[in-house]
Amino acid sequence: MVKELTKNYKQWLWLIPFIAFLLDFFCITYRLSTGIDQEVYQFLHTIQNPVLTQIFKMITFLGSSYCLIGLGIVVAIIQYKKGILYGIHLGLVHIINNMIKAFIKRPRPNPIYHLVKETNYSFPSGHAMASTIAYCMLDDYLQQTSLPYKNIIHIVMYSLIFLICLSRVYLGVHYFSDVLGGFLFSLSYYLFIKYHYLLNPKHNA
Repeated sequence: MVKELTKNYKQWLWLIPFIAFLLDFFCITYRLSTGIDQEVYQFLHTIQNPVLTQIFKMITFLGSSYCLIGLGIVVAIIQYKKGILYGIHLGLVHIINNMIKAFIKRPRPNPIYHLVKETNYSFPSGHAMASTIAYCMLDDYLQQTSLPYKNIIHIVMYSLIFLICLSRVYLGVHYFSDVLGGFLFSLSYYLFIKYHYLLNPKHNA
């Protein structure tokens, strides 16, 4: 009975980050996020230096399509079904990201301050969305293996997501609310598939 109640509770967890995503969008629409967006953006701009820039460029690559697709191929080689699921969900998140961007059409920050080239719209961050779903799923897969130090794996995966999101603001191509929105949407998506699909024994046979 307790187990069933816990399961039902977890099936609704996805609503928390989804509602937070909608609030983030509301704040952007009515310019309530402008203050914190500018504060974070300007602070990261003031600490820029060549070494830190190169570090963040390497970090942002870890959230790029090239890197995440490569990870999916590695997962597929090791365990084909999990690799296919990874690719499907990564692809769906990419499509959803493009649809939201095309609908909202939020301009990126001033291109003068861009340290990497980006040409499409700003909200939500594609890197934030893709890296969140990719590394959350990768973490799930690694937790199911016999690898030691699984708590450290948790920390590494979620630290990567945080640093990739941070890198997008540091490199001048996103506002804080862009990466926050991308993270929240993909976290909601991940929690939904985790408790409605990935942990369903019929789908993990």
